[in-house]
Amino acid sequence: MPLDTAAVALYLGHYRSAAPRQELTSIANYLAGSGNLRRQGNLLLVEPLIGKAGTLLPTGQLTFRLPNQQTATIVLAQDKEGRRVLITSMPIAQADYALAVGFWWWLPPALLALSVLLIITSSLAALVGLVRVLRHKLPRAQLLPRLLPLLALGALATTAWGLASLIGHLTTDGHLSTVASVAASLGPLVFVACTVAGLVLTVRYFGRFRRPAVA
Repeated sequence: MPLDTAAVALYLGHYRSAAPRQELTSIANYLAGSGNLRRQGNLLLVEPLIGKAGTLLPTGQLTFRLPNQQTATIVLAQDKEGRRVLITSMPIAQADYALAVGFWWWLPPALLALSVLLIITSSLAALVGLVRVLRHKLPRAQLLPRLLPLLALGALATTAWGLASLIGHLTTDGHLSTVASVAASLGPLVFVACTVAGLVLTVRYFGRFRRPAVA
């Protein structure tokens, strides 16, 4: 059917998942699962933050289907609070039930990008600092503040592995691995402890850093 541009105009914009399939992985959908619904000619496109856009073909005023489907599987509607929603039986942009968001849709992805930048730079600083300490070109007092962010990254990676292992076991054999459970439980605590300790030591030894930008 031809696209009802007047009807869909109200629903254009960014959406985020409002009913994640798995609560354990909902943080990933929150940080990077936002999709942008925009019009392109007689089609609607759902563009994820990362990845290829999905094409929606109109089957009615506010119902759509994907190109490889024969019946409508997506509907644009409003919930009982009057909020704009996108409901689908097929995962689009990591969402089955997506809620429209306003201007602040960019904040979670921006914080994610900033976090990744801090992870990369602090890890490089830790490795460079370790080499310089071993070559006696850097005071030992500056080594621990540099290493703690790298240890925090290790704890974060361990937590991710533990959660992935738990989800894998729960969806296959229902068996909970003790090692994965401990990693998923203690990993966040170690991450917070290393992060806070690194911040405290960096502030304490800030005046001893030759380059404040590195600190």
